[in-house]
Amino acid sequence: MTGTPADRLGLWEAVSGAGPLDRDLALLRAAHPDAEPAALRRIGVGRRDEALLRWYLAVYGDRLDGAFDCTSCGETVEISLAVTDLITTGAGATPDDDALTVEVDGYRLRVRPPDTDDLAAARIGGRHTLAARIVTAAGNGQPVAVTDLPAEALDAALRALAEHDPLVDPTLAATCPWCQAPCDTLLDAGAFLTARLRIDALRLLSDVDTLARAYGWSEPDILALSDRRREAYLEFVR
Repeated sequence: MTGTPADRLGLWEAVSGAGPLDRDLALLRAAHPDAEPAALRRIGVGRRDEALLRWYLAVYGDRLDGAFDCTSCGETVEISLAVTDLITTGAGATPDDDALTVEVDGYRLRVRPPDTDDLAAARIGGRHTLAARIVTAAGNGQPVAVTDLPAEALDAALRALAEHDPLVDPTLAATCPWCQAPCDTLLDAGAFLTARLRIDALRLLSDVDTLARAYGWSEPDILALSDRRREAYLEFVR
């Protein structure tokens, strides 16, 4: 899952300039290199973020620290979370395992977590496009178009999905320590993982710079060294 130093540098380079959807898909491919790309695109976003959090947990440990700006006063709010508290489901489930059936006001709605393609479509068409892709409905035994559903029925189905899989809409409740206002924020697992990859990448590049200056070695030669040997050479030149 972590790969060689060259692999980690390549992954960081690939995701650092990508948009959120492409970034998270690239991270997911790195976590599951043997999976079919099309299958990864069909993984629900809750399962996707859980996979990224499990990667974070395995490599960086249980603590996840971050910061965001309070929407009321603009001050920085720091958060510290346990990754294990965010992982709520078991591994290996299929997308169909996450689908829910909800009955509201005489309507029967089946709703599944959105996947990468669903979110890509929603970026263009908005909420109604997303709902049309992930919700099917019936009333009195007959199919009902999502656009014909009462707003209350659709909202109830989407709320049930969020309660069933919190990582579909991972809102973190927080209180600003400066103004005491509530300042909820969304958990972006891909952003947290990318931030840690950046720290690793810059450390590796610093090692390459130091050893290349000292010994004239190339980047591939330096990255091919084991971590232990690279650290030993760094001790010699410090």
